[in-house]
Amino acid sequence: AGVVQYIYPFGFSAGMFALLRKLENIASTRQVSQTVKDKRRSLFIDIFLGIICPLLLVPLRYIVQGHRSDVVIGMMCITPLYASVPALFLSQLPPLLLATTNAILAAIVLHWFILRTRHFSALFHSNGIGLTKRRYLRLMLLSFMEILITWPLNIYVFAYNIKYVAFQPYKSWNYVHAGFNKVYEVPYEGNIPATKAALEIGRWAGIAAGVVFFGFFGLSKQVSNKVLLSGEIELTCSLFTFHSLGWKVSQ
Repeated sequence: AGVVQYIYPFGFSAGMFALLRKLENIASTRQVSQTVKDKRRSLFIDIFLGIICPLLLVPLRYIVQGHRSDVVIGMMCITPLYASVPALFLSQLPPLLLATTNAILAAIVLHWFILRTRHFSALFHSNGIGLTKRRYLRLMLLSFMEILITWPLNIYVFAYNIKYVAFQPYKSWNYVHAGFNKVYEVPYEGNIPATKAALEIGRWAGIAAGVVFFGFFGLSKQVSNKVLLSGEIELTCSLFTFHSLGWKVSQ
């Protein structure tokens, strides 16, 4: 659970980077059409960004993980860090760099969108990429929403670690990982407000991201129509089953 909690924010941002990269290619008209080879290459890049890159954080985290786990009483489990300069660069800096890259790429996407907004409908119709202007806007707004949430949070976490965490010398691997299998209980009450805020962010950020994602796609007209269609199909199959078994369905 602690590992998932650690890698999913980076994975979400990496997925947004892959999305922004595609949106930028479309808006800049560099991606006019795609061959099978181009689609395969794009798929491999997306897998690398969305799956492999987040998983690479697991061994990097282990380098600076002093013990097995911390249990914040009444809240959650977290994977602890050995407070050191290597921890800052291996654990805290990559998410901040990725969020900053996403912010820059989002600005480029917005720039191209403003320049070509009048020609977008014709562009989508001509290149056969399976997008409409409305869907493109939905994806663009989702990525911008992610940046507005994750970029400030990553800046806050990085600044918090620099200001409040007392760094220790990373003497050796054996020194840092001595007694690694220990699990500590950490009280929530008694922490400074900044620490409580960091814990609450870690607790609710994933839920907020899920709600935002569902709001953009789960409530769309296309999804609603598919849900209604699947409900009608299920009802029809149920009525057919009742009639086959000799049941009478009241009108």
